[in-house]
This record gives sequence, C-alpha cells and structure tokens, in this order.
Amino acid sequence: MNGRRWSVALLVLVPIAVTGCSDDGAVSVAVELTSSTRSGLDPFAPDVGLEAIQVIVEGARRGEEAIVSVAPGAQQAVVSGLPLDGDEVTLSVRAEGLDAQGNLVAFGRAPEITTSGDVAVEFPLRRNLAYVTHQINQGQMTPEQFIYVLDLATRALIEKVRIEGTAPIGTWVTARGGDALLVTYRDQGVGYLGILSAADHSWRRVELPVAQRVALGVEGVASGVVGGGGKFTFVDLDEGTVTGQFPPGGQLVGGTVIDGVIAGDGRTALFVLGGVTQGSVAFVNLETQTVEPLDVVLEPSGVALSPDGRLAFVTSGVEAAVAAVDLRSGRVDRSNGFARPVGRAAYSENMQAVLALDADPGARRVLALLPRANCPEDVNLQCGLALPLSDATETTELPVDLAADGAGRQLLVIGTGSSTAGAGLTLIETFAGVRQVPVGARTLYPGDPDDTFRQGRDLIGRERYQPSSVAIIYGR
Repeated sequence: MNGRRWSVALLVLVPIAVTGCSDDGAVSVAVELTSSTRSGLDPFAPDVGLEAIQVIVEGARRGEEAIVSVAPGAQQAVVSGLPLDGDEVTLSVRAEGLDAQGNLVAFGRAPEITTSGDVAVEFPLRRNLAYVTHQINQGQMTPEQFIYVLDLATRALIEKVRIEGTAPIGTWVTARGGDALLVTYRDQGVGYLGILSAADHSWRRVELPVAQRVALGVEGVASGVVGGGGKFTFVDLDEGTVTGQFPPGGQLVGGTVIDGVIAGDGRTALFVLGGVTQGSVAFVNLETQTVEPLDVVLEPSGVALSPDGRLAFVTSGVEAAVAAVDLRSGRVDRSNGFARPVGRAAYSENMQAVLALDADPGARRVLALLPRANCPEDVNLQCGLALPLSDATETTELPVDLAADGAGRQLLVIGTGSSTAGAGLTLIETFAGVRQVPVGARTLYPGDPDDTFRQGRDLIGRERYQPSSVAIIYGR
C-alpha cells in the first residue's frame, strides 16, 4: 500500500482462546498502521502534535481489553504469552493517537477479527477530522459546493474541498469508516453519490437514478445503499456502479429520508423517514436488496448506532420514547425515553449513552439517555436513566446535526445560527464511567477564507457558511 507505514507489535494481556498458534501456545496480534502523507491529512505531521499512540484490543467478553501505549517513533515490539481457553476468539482492534494534552488527534480501527491463531492486521490511522456540508445562501459564493474539513481538537478549518461537478449542490455526508466520505449531491438536475477518499481527497462519483439524500457504507465492504427521492439505490462502492434499486420500476416509497445507519457488517441498514404515518422506518437488506417498513416510534426524527454496529436507536420528535432495532433480525424493542422529544442522535461509547438534539432547535441543547436495550452486565451502571433537562449540554444557536468520533468519545454539533453571523460548533467531551452532563465547548463557525458576503452592491467581508450535515472520519 502507498503512504506512510508505522508498525508495532502488540502484547495483549487478556484471556483469549485460540488454537494453531505460535510454538509456545500463545497468540500474537501484530498491528500495522498505514497513513496518508498528503499535506493536511498526515497524522504524523509535526503540526498535528501526535505524542503517543494507544493500541487497544478487546475480546468478545466484557472486560477483555488490553491497552498498550507506544511512541510514534517505535517500530516494533515482541508479542508473547497469551493465555488460552478455547478454539477461537473474536477481537476488535483500534488505535488512538493522542497529543500532549490527551486530545484524540488520530484514530484507526480494523474490521472485527475472528481467529484461531496468530493474526496480523493492517488499517489506516487517520487524523480525527470532521467533514461538513453547507446550506445555499444567495448572498455568498456557492457555499453548497464546498465541504469543510475541520480538526476536532481545535475546530479549525484545515481544508476546503469542492464537490466534483459543474454546479454541485451538496446534501448530506456520512463516513465509510476510514476509507472515504460519502456525499450525496445534485448537479444540473442529476443526482450523484460522491465518494471522497479519506487518504488523498480524490473524488469518484456514481450517477443515481434520482437525487437522493443519505448514503451508507462500511469500510472493507463493497455494498452500500443510498436513500431518498422515493427510492433506495444499491451501489458497489468499490466499482462505483449502481447494482439495483427498490422499489423496482416507477414505484416510489413515501416520505422523506431524514437519517440512516448501517450495520457494522454492512448487511443491513435502517433509514428514518419523515412525512409518513405508517412505515416510517425502512429496514434494508443489502444482500437481497429488499426493504421492510417498520413502525417503531411516532414521527421518528433521528437514529444512533451502538458501538458494535448491531443496535439502532430511533428517536422521536413528538414523544420521549426511543426504539432499539436489532440490525441483524429487525426485532424492535421499546426502550426508555429521553427527558423530552429529541431529533438527530449519536452514540457515546464512553458514556454508553445516546446523545440527541432537543426536538426544539430553539432550546439549544443536547440531551442524554442510557438505554436499557444496550445495558452492559455491570450492575453499577445506571441503565435506563434519562438525564434531566438540567443536565443538558448547551449548544450554539439552532443546532441541526451531530456526529460522534470513531472512539465514541467526542461529539461535534453543528449549528446554523439565525444568520451566518451566528453559525457555530459545539464539541462535547464524554468520559468513561461518568454518567452526568457531558462537557461542551462552544465556538463560532470558522469564517470562509475565500468568500465575501454581499448586501446590495456592498462587500461586507468574510462571513461564515451555515452548515447542514456533519460526519467524522471513522465515526458512526
């Protein structure tokens, strides 16, 4: 593979079981990290401030975890002495890059591994970056054509990427793990899915049968799905081709796609639809290219994905209840609810909680819920608890979307403001084992480096774009 490589061998100190191992009967896990060397995207660049990398391996059972910290200059270490208690083990492996203040400035994650012996994994380490689309504003120079790339640690603009096309109008952005960002847009009346490489910011695009809203995909899995415009379009993200659509022919699905998530294995997905009274959640099977309508909550408004990629938590804009949908079976369980109705949602792995925007954007707050459906076995956790309104995190004006980073530690909220002057960002930091109001840091949205706001014939000077959707690399 091209780009920078940094290798470290990892000593895992958890009781995992394997056969067919090295001579001493132990299992080894060798991790190799690759990275872009492109300016602005290289996590090892001096201005990023990377000081240490934590490589974390987790087993299938709760508490099976090992963390090894290494310096960026290290090349390898010896792996040995892993205890055995069976024939096979399932592991998750991730890497977290930290700066001198402990900020998460880089992240990487391997697909889930099932092994019966020594194993080597390779995956990219990416800067912890957020990608944001923008609303149309006739007084500005085509903000809808650009995606901002923001550094999460500083909330600074590090790059401004133009969407591919003649006069593109960006709609929505989601992360395909550490591989790419999926951007839906239209250009001169034609709908497209843009695939923006996370490694070098090069574009590929797929022409869609209609202009659509939300695209979903998983790193390492070719199959993806796009929803909107009354259709679900199935695509091969590696080949850049359309492989099917639902419903077939000229039939349409009612409602407007509001949000969506895809299972960690890429086999199923879930879309939230607005403007319909029945079948307001679409359960999509990517393997059979079929869609099943579900009714789970009144007027669904958002959805969050559990860290293991198996549960989707659907929120309601008119009632406090939340529904947990099993993305393997489609089973629906009614969970406890928030303190009040909410909208867009994301999952904090640190808190083991769903965080969501208040359904009233004028309230300017994020609420938290510890859902029963994803309660760990630890009896000390306050499962089923909705944090009260007094424990909400205040945001900037008119929040419209939020996303969690790959580690499930930080969430970024984007706010449009009532004008370009009020657009802003809120970074929410959560902490492991702490089930109380998260810490929020608010700041104004960065001013555009090239734009000027026009009022009549006068140029007012640089103003802020108004964001519309946000995704974080590796985030879900």
